[in-house]
Amino acid sequence: MGSMVAPNKDILWDRVISPSLSRMSAPAARAILTIRLAKSEIKRFTLLSSRAKRGTLTENERAEMELYLDIGNLLTLMHSQARIALKRRRSRSRRKAA
Repeated sequence: MGSMVAPNKDILWDRVISPSLSRMSAPAARAILTIRLAKSEIKRFTLLSSRAKRGTLTENERAEMELYLDIGNLLTLMHSQARIALKRRRSRSRRKAA
């Protein structure tokens, strides 16, 4: 039996989540675009980032910062998919109207 390599996050995103998001409705896309980190979370991330630059992060803080980065990347990807879905819907609407 060949060895199985665990997929990285990008590959898993493309296989599992991205196809669902590409078929999202306009209201769902608009709702996703409203999801943001709270100001308190941004402040916390900024603090952790500053400590990382100084090399003073604890292991727990490093893990926390990695979670923030993962969440930020996920939100970026979701926002991108939502914008694409809205753009496709606008393009289809224009073609139907023409």
